[in-house]
Amino acid sequence: MYKTTLAAAVLLLTLTGCNKTDKTPAVPSPEAIAKAEAARDELMKTLKGELIAAIGEGGPASAITVCKDRAPAIAQEVAANHNVRIGRTSFSLRNQANTPPAWVADLIKNRTESQNLTLAQDGTLHALYPVRTKPECLLCHGDPDSTAPAIKEQITALYPQDNAMGFALNDLRGYVWVEVDDQ
Repeated sequence: MYKTTLAAAVLLLTLTGCNKTDKTPAVPSPEAIAKAEAARDELMKTLKGELIAAIGEGGPASAITVCKDRAPAIAQEVAANHNVRIGRTSFSLRNQANTPPAWVADLIKNRTESQNLTLAQDGTLHALYPVRTKPECLLCHGDPDSTAPAIKEQITALYPQDNAMGFALNDLRGYVWVEVDDQ
């Protein structure tokens, strides 16, 4: 009787998950979320600052090279500063190097409108933050018929597979994704 009861208890604990040896928490830690948000904020603030400076110095067409050349470098710097992996992506890519990690694909396909915080099985926080189109973004991402010819020429030259025009103010433009290890 004792062995049967013990076996039944072990089975019940196993089925209900009370016998877990997995140390992965069920929800992201506040520290991990704060780390992801700090990385996102630094990326966006630094990128915006460099874009605005480029527009002021050389006009809107010069901002395109900031996105092409400096944005990936800024992401690498932010990743190193915060010990995360970080990037930008969209459902309408301009730069094909911004293809998202696999975990982001369905969220982007469904055009998720709000932030998404999930834990991977290994405990990594996966954070996805929407990016909305601001007035300065419309210079290069707005209506193609209203875009200055110099901008269109530069985009065509640098991004022959561009799909990142036709947005309006406050449209969902894309996302910043962040991965934070070890919850």
